[in-house]
Amino acid sequence: MIQVIVLTKQNLQVTILWIFWRLEFTYVAGKLGKNIIVAGDNLPRQIFGMFTALCSIVRMIYLSYVVSLLVKEYKIDLVVLDGISAPIPLLQVS
Repeated sequence: MIQVIVLTKQNLQVTILWIFWRLEFTYVAGKLGKNIIVAGDNLPRQIFGMFTALCSIVRMIYLSYVVSLLVKEYKIDLVVLDGISAPIPLLQVS
């Protein structure tokens, strides 16, 4: 969120893509006045209490796929990945 605050102060348009959305995030996003796109909230975080890392990688790759589709609709200048680097090759292709 620090990046969003800095970019907002420079009068740049910021759109946040999140895999999950919870009610407590509403205040932060509303305060910043940003566009928010949620994709992949229906994907599991764990399978039978295991495979958390694998599910995280799959969720990030799915979000990267959504970003690659949005490149045609939005003019994307910067993508910040927070956490998992697995989707970088997919983003480079798009």
